[in-house]
Amino acid sequence: MNRNALLALVAASLPAGADAMESDLLHCLQGHFVISDVEVDVVEEAVDVTFGVANNLSYPVGGAHVMITVTHADRPTPIASWGSQALLTIPGGLLPGESMTTETYMYIEPRVQAMIEDPGQLSVLVEVESIANGDLISVRNGLWVSSWTEGPSGDGCP
Repeated sequence: MNRNALLALVAASLPAGADAMESDLLHCLQGHFVISDVEVDVVEEAVDVTFGVANNLSYPVGGAHVMITVTHADRPTPIASWGSQALLTIPGGLLPGESMTTETYMYIEPRVQAMIEDPGQLSVLVEVESIANGDLISVRNGLWVSSWTEGPSGDGCP
């Protein structure tokens, strides 16, 4: 069997709308695992980001994978972007209705730091990419995090 035929066979075996279902699940998780009070500063060669999270899901969250993108008003591309490790494992989990504050940072080279005369010109986007339930099983398919069991967990999103 040639490669194209094999790819067509694999694609045909996927359930119709699987991408749409994953997209809907991600959008729902982002709406129920809420990011708030985002603050950014530049401290000793690092972009430091502090933010709150609230678990508005119906089950405990044992970990979250978030992407952080920092932009500067005068730059056409982000000055920093990283997947934060701050929430990959949440000690004791975050029960439904609970919230917490976390902090994460990324080293920036001196050239980039020199661009930032006014940290007030920085903007930050913190986006939830996936979460793990209280047993550290990924709720979503396809995002591999070493401390989690591969999903989907079946917990879904209300």
